Amino acid sequence: MRLLSFIFVFITSCFQLSGADWSPPSTISSQTHPGFFPAIDSNDNNQAVAIWVESDQNENQIFASHYSGNWGTPVLLCPADAHGSPCDVSINDYNHAVATWRVKTGSTITLQASYFNGTSWSTPTNISIEGSSAMNSNITLNNSDVAMAVWSSLSPSRKLHVQTAMFDGISWTAPI
Repeated sequence: MRLLSFIFVFITSCFQLSGADWSPPSTISSQTHPGFFPAIDSNDNNQAVAIWVESDQNENQIFASHYSGNWGTPVLLCPADAHGSPCDVSINDYNHAVATWRVKTGSTITLQASYFNGTSWSTPTNISIEGSSAMNSNITLNNSDVAMAVWSSLSPSRKLHVQTAMFDGISWTAPI
């Protein structure tokens, strides 16, 4: 007989506006499945975006929520069968954001990205080189909607490299 135990973790958020006290915590993840590995970024207009993983014990899904006075309804970014884990998120002053996370595809780990246009998230795009394993990513988005992602990549020959790709507001460049 196997005994399984789970600790449910929910993603919560607090805000501190200039000179004010911290807000009370509010749960932004599902209260049905555990949430973990959160990442958050904010801009000078008191807007923020957060991403995290939720797990149903079988699959990891990537969710995002946008803050503009209140947290929005979480949006599923990564399909359940992708075994995702988040990496990073960035928001600019125009309320546009970009997020990256890793998905397991066979024996490799691919870096995916999605762009938030202030209203909705784009379909995820693979930005790392197929066949290599991506890890340790960082991303930034400027006010011209240009994003730069950088990550470590383990090649099939087991060599570790740092790679980068750029998003021009429409599409991603091939990684270099």
